[in-house]
Amino acid sequence: MSKAYNFSALFDVDTSHYSAPAILGGRQGYLSGFIRNQRLPTHVVESALAKLLRAIEAANPECGCWWPYLLFEDAESVLSASLLDESIPQLRTRLARADCVIDLAGSSVEDHVEALPTANRRSHYRREAARFDRSPLRIKELRLSESWRDLAPLLANVQRKYGDHSPTEVYAASLARQAAMLDEDAVVFGCFLADRLVGFSLFYKTVGELSFRGVGFDYDALPGVGEYARLAVHAPLDFCYQRGIPRLNLGVSSYEAKVRRGARIRPLWSLLPPRAEHIPQAADLADARLGSMATSEAVRVEQTVRDQWRRLSMNTVDVQPDRDASVTP
Repeated sequence: MSKAYNFSALFDVDTSHYSAPAILGGRQGYLSGFIRNQRLPTHVVESALAKLLRAIEAANPECGCWWPYLLFEDAESVLSASLLDESIPQLRTRLARADCVIDLAGSSVEDHVEALPTANRRSHYRREAARFDRSPLRIKELRLSESWRDLAPLLANVQRKYGDHSPTEVYAASLARQAAMLDEDAVVFGCFLADRLVGFSLFYKTVGELSFRGVGFDYDALPGVGEYARLAVHAPLDFCYQRGIPRLNLGVSSYEAKVRRGARIRPLWSLLPPRAEHIPQAADLADARLGSMATSEAVRVEQTVRDQWRRLSMNTVDVQPDRDASVTP
């Protein structure tokens, strides 16, 4: 299983002396929240979650469980629910990671650019877009069910660059499964040099969000004109404005680059079993070089983490010193 869902690897702890905890909520991606009907009162939601937690404890009393990658609101609801019944073990709270989202401003990409906080960022976005526009590359929307075979080698190239050397067939099979189940929700941005596909990005759309899934490139054919920025940010952002989708989810990591283009960082929390009291926060935010951000932005992210930590700690017995709640860039 990937490091992102490997309990020992994510939190850098030795769990060989006890059984690994069961995973709740999912084992892929970086959001594991529950499906919430916004019309239901809070007490109804928390009562349902308490029943779930009781059932999990009854089914898995020895191993315990952990619920990774929850947004603050979901983590707060689960923790509140855990206090409704003394038979539910008191969960521990740890920062696991963070993702990046762009909340659309105004009604056009130009409105988004104008809303960027500094003149340097506004000019950088425009220069980046103009550089791609002057190149021979063009973006076309593709249907996943019709293009997955062509996408697989490009996806494999990117995965190998970052250490995953699985055969191309593995990625082809994954894309084929996604095309079979999710074709109507998939959005593929293909990057073409004349008639040659040299890059792509894959997103999934809902009414409220366009969410990043992956990219692929033919590195030898790229002219180097900001292809990643166009495929991962510029083109999907324009798609959101055209379709009235209010948020673009850019996923985890590369925080500084995404913030520079208008994203905000959302902490993602893990709820751990009671025996996890000595497990530290995961170091993802520090590893992402938050220090390369503007000081004011790094401080803002750290303050957000501190504020959310304190609020979550109100619903748990697990109160640690402030130094454990901080993010050290």
